[in-house]
Amino acid sequence: YRYAKQQKDIIDKIIHEMLDSRIIQISNSPYASPVVLVGKKDGTGRLCVDYRDLNKKLSRIGFQFL
Repeated sequence: YRYAKQQKDIIDKIIHEMLDSRIIQISNSPYASPVVLVGKKDGTGRLCVDYRDLNKKLSRIGFQFL
């Protein structure tokens, strides 16, 4: 996905905070799902993972990830 510079900066900040808190870890997996920045009522952003493409692939085998 393409992001505006301001959104990219916010995403990078959230990712670094999550890495520092060990909520997420760096991966070398060939599989990845894009992230989406969703606005909250208080004006901050929430980082969400877009699993639509993964779900399309998994639904063929009868399993939905999310």
